[in-house]
Amino acid sequence: MKAILLNVVSLTIMSATLGSCERESPVQSAVPQTDSSALGATDVNAVPQPSANEMTSVIFIAGMHCSGCVDAITAKVMGIKGVSRCQVSLEQSQATVRSSSTLPAGAIEDAISRLGYKPTLVSSRASE
Repeated sequence: MKAILLNVVSLTIMSATLGSCERESPVQSAVPQTDSSALGATDVNAVPQPSANEMTSVIFIAGMHCSGCVDAITAKVMGIKGVSRCQVSLEQSQATVRSSSTLPAGAIEDAISRLGYKPTLVSSRASE
């Protein structure tokens, strides 16, 4: 029983040390990857064409450390209704987001803040 308690304490300390970074677990990496072209899927990396009512925002994000951070931010932002594209760059510490012009001001930054990062809007303009 003591060994189990010590392992729980150790895991808790490790989780606190890692902060908001999400590392890939061995279980996730063991899952076989499926060829999406065999399923008739569309190219997920294809750039969607902007509609007339879209905005492109560039947001500086402090606190990213790894690809897990990039994945977490991308998933959170893409989950916002009205967001059509999100590209996060770890190297540039920024996200470029295409969204509906009716999206409330600050919605993207608020979502990123809730993950524990510090976003700052750099620019926002009508999509071309």
